[in-house]
Amino acid sequence: MSVVTSLRVAAIGSSLPPRPPAELDPYLDAAERCVTRYGWSRTSPKDIAAEAGVERTTIYRYLGAKEQIWQLLVAREVHRTIELAMESVTPARQGPEVVVDVVCMGIKRVLDNPMAQKVLADDPELVGGFLHRDFADVIERISNALAPFVAASMRAGHLAQRDPLTLSQWVIRVAITLVLAPQPGPLRPFVAAMLLPVLQPADRPTQNPPSAKTRRSSR
Repeated sequence: MSVVTSLRVAAIGSSLPPRPPAELDPYLDAAERCVTRYGWSRTSPKDIAAEAGVERTTIYRYLGAKEQIWQLLVAREVHRTIELAMESVTPARQGPEVVVDVVCMGIKRVLDNPMAQKVLADDPELVGGFLHRDFADVIERISNALAPFVAASMRAGHLAQRDPLTLSQWVIRVAITLVLAPQPGPLRPFVAAMLLPVLQPADRPTQNPPSAKTRRSSR
């Protein structure tokens, strides 16, 4: 079974396929442009084929039917986000503030993506289907990739001692929630207020800003 065929078989199931190989990028790029232009419900494999400059049978052969195309698009974006997140965590950059930076990067990456904006605005049924079918798999995929880095940061004393996988899953749930219901104000202070109390090691408590009463008494 070829890699492309394996991906199509995986996409038919309830979970996301692995990251699509680079050979599919021209077709997935064409699909992304079509969805950005027309919305998901108005995009057809014929549109994608015309955008890619190939026959419709080529799209079916490499990407599959419309449902599989969507899952391949999501899988590609999930794995690209994972790679960017892992590049942000280095021996020189660890700790709660880095986690906050990574979460904000992931949220902004989705919210700034024209295709994602179009789908969130025009295709609520597709988003609902994603939450019902693929949400748990996305959480598992990202948390399994990040948990080893979280565990290493805990061992080094940069993060609070908790279950690495559970903590990773919780952080990802927070991030996805903020994609679906964006924070109306500045993003980073909001994310930091949510995450830092949980991530900060016990010997380095989170520094809360002084209250108005404290400021008055210190004068």
